Amino acid sequence: MGRCVICNFEVESFEGLDSCPNCGTTYAPVFFVDDINIAINWQELRGLVMWAEFWANAHKESEDMLRFVYNQAERLEKQFPDRQRLTLYSEIEELRKVYDVEMHNIPEPPPKRLTLNDVLDEVQGIIK
Repeated sequence: MGRCVICNFEVESFEGLDSCPNCGTTYAPVFFVDDINIAINWQELRGLVMWAEFWANAHKESEDMLRFVYNQAERLEKQFPDRQRLTLYSEIEELRKVYDVEMHNIPEPPPKRLTLNDVLDEVQGIIK
């Protein structure tokens, strides 16, 4: 069992798959058996994530790289919802909301890929 690193889609087996059945990425999936717990200071983690975000933004030829960074940050933020956001983009978005300011030249994350789950949610919403 494991999950896609781009959309978190979980699968029982990766046998015969050459891409994620949910979002289509060809990035290698991760196996649950390799999940670990680590001890790190939240500020140190923010620094690592922001550096990864900066690096991924500098390599726009691979939108999946930036999607990967934002997906991992989102997974971590959900585990600690009381903490500050991990990416610079999300922190700036929080500032925009609080101070109602307009900022320029802030790179935005690539749009999320439309996934099978998104389509199913949309169809279920229409049917109800």
